[in-house]
Amino acid sequence: MGARLYLFLGIAFASLTNAQPPFSWQWQNPLPQGNQLNAVRFVSDSTVVAVGNAGTVLRSQDGGQTWALLDSPTRNHLNDIAVPLPGQAIAVGLLGTILRSTDDGLHWEAIPTTFTDLLLSCDFARPDSGIISGFNGVLFASSDSGLTWQSLASPTSVALWSLSMADARHAMAAGNNGIVIATGNGGQQWKVLSTPASSALWAVWMLSPDTALTAGMDGVVYRTTTGGQSWQGIPLSGSLRGFYFQDVQNGLLVGSEGRMFRTTDGGQTWQPRPSSTSRWLYDVAISPSGARAVAV
Repeated sequence: MGARLYLFLGIAFASLTNAQPPFSWQWQNPLPQGNQLNAVRFVSDSTVVAVGNAGTVLRSQDGGQTWALLDSPTRNHLNDIAVPLPGQAIAVGLLGTILRSTDDGLHWEAIPTTFTDLLLSCDFARPDSGIISGFNGVLFASSDSGLTWQSLASPTSVALWSLSMADARHAMAAGNNGIVIATGNGGQQWKVLSTPASSALWAVWMLSPDTALTAGMDGVVYRTTTGGQSWQGIPLSGSLRGFYFQDVQNGLLVGSEGRMFRTTDGGQTWQPRPSSTSRWLYDVAISPSGARAVAV
């Protein structure tokens, strides 16, 4: 599939519960490249970076209006991007690839690793503490802002497509066969949680150590307020690929055939939103001010 990138303007999350501002999505088509884009994040309120197949790194300095294709130190597919703190970013991908930027995503360096696993997702709870999940259930942790990574013992061998950290101690990862795993001690020990899902879970987001959401192939959002001891299923439609929450109440969710949903109550209910595409959307990000969002 070719590249696709959509800009969501006019979101004022602070006032979502009081008003519904007009908004529209327009196809930005970030030429000159045509590789699939897999993840997107704002590194500042106006600077946003998207990563994708064949080592693609795109950067916008105007909130997604215009885009530049950057030099990348890899041609391996990049599957996810995290922002440990404003101005810094970590991207992960195929064959143990980890890239790091410390200048708003303008320049990237490859972090040497001793592993060649397919890395699928990464998140940071604070600038120095991050976790990566990947294929075959692999897990890695960093305590030095992503400069070095150590393997963690995993309770599963299935692909862990998405990982989210609530804080430096609490994290969840979701993956194939409806699996969700969780840690309460920074990744030193993990346990498999029982969920109602049986198909692949492609997205997970922790709002707190107790409250989290996961979703995937079956088009259902599963929500827990008990740290994963019990889950409520919220049926939507299609397949669901990526969450982003501006705060504990306001978030977006994207998925197959251009599906978009918005919540203003912490994921208890979701409202569909129109988009300008019928193609799959894999990820979404909201600017720190909540003024706009970008989906890829």
